[in-house]
Order: sequence, then structure tokens, then C-alpha cells
Amino acid sequence: MKNQNLRILKFGLEKFLINFNMNYDDLIKTVSHIVENNNIYKKGLTLVYELDEITHEQMNKILFYKLNPLSLTPPQTDEFEAEIGGVIIKFIKSK
Repeated sequence: MKNQNLRILKFGLEKFLINFNMNYDDLIKTVSHIVENNNIYKKGLTLVYELDEITHEQMNKILFYKLNPLSLTPPQTDEFEAEIGGVIIKFIKSK
């Protein structure tokens, strides 16, 4: 019974991540909650978000320009990672 509940939860989470149009403010709120919560073990923690093509591209640009001059162009990639507050966030473009 326990494994059955995990499969349902996993399916629900995957569906949620695919349909969720995350923006930068949502990302910061989520990561801040994790970083500030002492009950969450953070060592080795990686968050993975699967985003639609447009949201993925927007997030890539926003995070790229937070760390680089506007004169540079963000690389076009299907996956990229960022580290915020010691938490690694991996972004994957859904296919």
C-alpha cells in the first residue's frame, strides 16, 4: 500500500511540474522556504523543474543575466543548473 501511494504522489508531482509556469519570483520564494526551514536537510539536495519551452527560455535568460553582463548572450540549452542559497536547481526543457 505504501509503494502505491508513492507512485500516485510521483505521478501527481510530475504532472504539476509540467503544467506549472514558474517565474523567477516563484523560484525565489520556493528556494527561500527550503533554505530557511531547518527541518529540511539540504546537503546534496537538487530540485528539478521541467518547464515548457517558453518558460525554460525565460528562466534561463533571467538567471543568466543575474550573473553576467547584458552584452553576453545566454546559451541555448535543453538543461541548465543554478545554485541559490546552497540549493542546486536543475531546469529541464520539456519535450
